[in-house]
Amino acid sequence: METGSTVPVNAYTTEHRTKPAPVSAPVANQLDITATNIRTVTIDPQQAKVSCDADLNVTTAGPLTVRLIGCADHNFD
Repeated sequence: METGSTVPVNAYTTEHRTKPAPVSAPVANQLDITATNIRTVTIDPQQAKVSCDADLNVTTAGPLTVRLIGCADHNFD
């Protein structure tokens, strides 16, 4: 900062950033769900890129209902 000034001096007027390449992951029709203190979870299968018959790998501390919008509910104990 220059003496007598309240505005910092910045020699750089632009900044360029490059995003790293996305990490590829295998595509699978499955959801891995870990739930604690949750009784119901609702998931949009279209946004999650799964179908109604997706494999649900669920770990829960209590009863859990998994709702896939437009599909049948799945209950886990």
